[in-house]
Amino acid sequence: MYTYEERNEALLTLHKRSSYKSVAPSLLENVIFPRMEDCLMSAAIFRTRDGQAIAVSAVCDGGDQGCGGGLLLLMLQAMKRLEPGTVLEVRSTDPGVREDLPAWCRMTGNALLAEQEGERRNRYFLRKA
Repeated sequence: MYTYEERNEALLTLHKRSSYKSVAPSLLENVIFPRMEDCLMSAAIFRTRDGQAIAVSAVCDGGDQGCGGGLLLLMLQAMKRLEPGTVLEVRSTDPGVREDLPAWCRMTGNALLAEQEGERRNRYFLRKA
């Protein structure tokens, strides 16, 4: 496993290169997704407050990371694996994600379908464009 400094350096390298293809696969596996539960394929159904059913294709758990702290990199990696029209569930405890994620969705063309505030973390449901 990598130290905090090595992980941040690898994330910075990824950000500068803007391409995951030039990074060693071991770095992607151990740095971007150090635990399998960080981004899991799923077949869960989420129901909104108004009863709408949303089929979740994948889950991206950012922990306490915000959009400026690595969550966007995790989301981009997860979105690359999804087909257009499928749904990604994003989880984070960072309160700033609630403000940043709608703007990111508008810029990328993805749709923010629903938000769910939780005791321990918030959940966001994005449909890939």
